[in-house]
Amino acid sequence: MQALLPPAPPPTGTPAGQVRALAVLAAGSVSAFALLWMLRGLPLGGLLMWLSPLPLYAAALAFGTLSAAIAAAVASLPLLALGDLAAVLAFVLVVALPVLLTSWLALSVPAGSPPQLGLPVVALALLAALLLVAAALIMAGHQGGLEGALHATFLRAFAELASPADAAITQFAELLVRVVPLAIGLWYLVAMALNAALAQLLANRFGLLAQPPVLFGALSLPRWYVWPPILASLAAVLLPAGPRFAATGAAEILLLPFFLLGLTLVHVLARSTASPRGWLVAFYIALLIFSAPVLFAVTGAGFADHFGNLRGRIAARANSRPPAANRPPPEDRNGD
Repeated sequence: MQALLPPAPPPTGTPAGQVRALAVLAAGSVSAFALLWMLRGLPLGGLLMWLSPLPLYAAALAFGTLSAAIAAAVASLPLLALGDLAAVLAFVLVVALPVLLTSWLALSVPAGSPPQLGLPVVALALLAALLLVAAALIMAGHQGGLEGALHATFLRAFAELASPADAAITQFAELLVRVVPLAIGLWYLVAMALNAALAQLLANRFGLLAQPPVLFGALSLPRWYVWPPILASLAAVLLPAGPRFAATGAAEILLLPFFLLGLTLVHVLARSTASPRGWLVAFYIALLIFSAPVLFAVTGAGFADHFGNLRGRIAARANSRPPAANRPPPEDRNGD
């Protein structure tokens, strides 16, 4: 309940309560505006869609999850009036549901404690994987299942662009189909994490945070979470060709929390160097250029940190070193 009602909310009739009500209404309206802008095909619509969870996260961090739920309900009204029922459903599944679920889990902590990160990240991965499996079950009657439906959709889109349906276009459509599950996972985890971080920064800047700010480098996953990606990977190997697409996609999505865990380890390692910013720039350039191998390596590092507490060991080693001013000179350390 702490997440739903933050400590001492101002009465609705007071000026502070009126400001809170206006802020919640504005959050819902801005989120709907961002999604409608994208649906109408206006310039920068893709960027605004990526920022559509931001106002809802800001409402949750400032006033609680109940306020974020009210803002989401407010956002659904213009979407229904100016869009259609499909737009409302997309808003609920893509924006409102992940924001409300993660906000409730993150803020369900004792008063005065920072929000937790592990359960929200795990919940987002599980939600994205379940939605992918549900879509595969719904499209099971289509020729080729969900994979065939996506492939046909991309081919139709290329045909509308007057692109010839040659072998290169077919291969490109197959490539797009393969990256759809990973794109879903990246939206639910990376986009939500970035919006939550930005919302916390803005709420903290204006003094509206209901609880202490969270350090995103403190991410840790529940010990039991190793089983969902393992089981999904086994299903991807054992299932026949039809359902294998959904199982493989679910496994990729469920591995993303370990990728995020590996990223936190990379940042900890970079901070232990003389030039952390330079190392991080080099790492992200390598991630862009050599995406697949670096992604696998970082995910493996996340598994290693999950089981071996590598970040804790690095921190303990750093704390055990004497300050530079108190270290003996090199000749003393060498025994000369």
